[in-house]
Amino acid sequence: MSHTVESKQGVEAAILFQGARRLEQLGISKPVAGESLSSWSYRINLQIKTPIFDHPTYVSDARGIEQSDVLDSPGIRFVDPDGVASNDWVDDCVQTLGIARQWFDCQFPFFERPYTPLRYRRAFCYQCLAQSVRATGLPAWKSEWRHLAQPFCSVHAVPLLDAPVSIALTFDHPVRAFTWYWDSPGAKQHCELLCNAWPLRSVFAFDVQRRIDTLRASASDHLERAQIDGFILSLMRAVMMPCLHYTFPKIAFSDWGGPNFYPRDAFYLNFYQEIYRASSTARVSALYLCGLLLGWITEEEGSSTNAEGYFMPARAWIIWELMEEHFNLMTLLGDELRHYESRSLNISMLADIPRGWRPTS
Repeated sequence: MSHTVESKQGVEAAILFQGARRLEQLGISKPVAGESLSSWSYRINLQIKTPIFDHPTYVSDARGIEQSDVLDSPGIRFVDPDGVASNDWVDDCVQTLGIARQWFDCQFPFFERPYTPLRYRRAFCYQCLAQSVRATGLPAWKSEWRHLAQPFCSVHAVPLLDAPVSIALTFDHPVRAFTWYWDSPGAKQHCELLCNAWPLRSVFAFDVQRRIDTLRASASDHLERAQIDGFILSLMRAVMMPCLHYTFPKIAFSDWGGPNFYPRDAFYLNFYQEIYRASSTARVSALYLCGLLLGWITEEEGSSTNAEGYFMPARAWIIWELMEEHFNLMTLLGDELRHYESRSLNISMLADIPRGWRPTS
């Protein structure tokens, strides 16, 4: 098994090396580490004489998606610009530049973790953008920023910032986010305030994010990684329900999901969909609450953050009591967690397990 993995890694390394040599021959910048396909495609279109695809067409298609999510809507075909498999541009690029398609599969691998839909894909790390500007002359957008349970930059350990929702659907979103940060009145100061407002909670929430990454790295296979993702996502969905909204900082709702909110009584919409539209600030708070429920943040650590917000629970049992007042929520959450249980994460590992979930024997 180990020999097979090493052999596969060797083949991928050779493909990446050959692709890098071809890009060098063409005078085209290679992708920055972790850069998304859409970000790199924008940068290279500025470097080649004849752009491989038309900017206005891309924006028009994206705005069509914004108007309708129905798969069989006439004239609308969903193409994720960060996905290799469904992207016609990759085929054009292979023919125009003479780069093997296997290079795209290796350089921009399938993103297996739960991620933000295209229209809300706006979270970014300014420090990473600034570093890429110094290295390449243009900001580079990272693929990992779309991961729902990763509201922190894994390199700089700071909360991701949220550009306006309208930026997500633009072809040049890295440049627009970078310039928005500097040019919009108060944007820089607002972002700096968010990054520094809850230093202790951010530290604990970032530890939760790293612990999830560690669990995934030690998982035996793809199925177990998917179970870990599903378990964490279910907890995040539960703590983002309206019954716990009072625990979130008010600023988290100022840009949560754009202008259209689901009604409070839309139970299943709130549970399954709100996380896709939530701001990075909201997801940081949700990850912190999950850390309490998992026992990864102790009561002592939780209490030490009281000065950062009186209404944020510091103990797991407080969160469970709030959710137990809503039978539908506890029933649905219990079903979801049981579905995603694994050796790495299961209900028995939760802190202050709700009475109805405890073994009867």
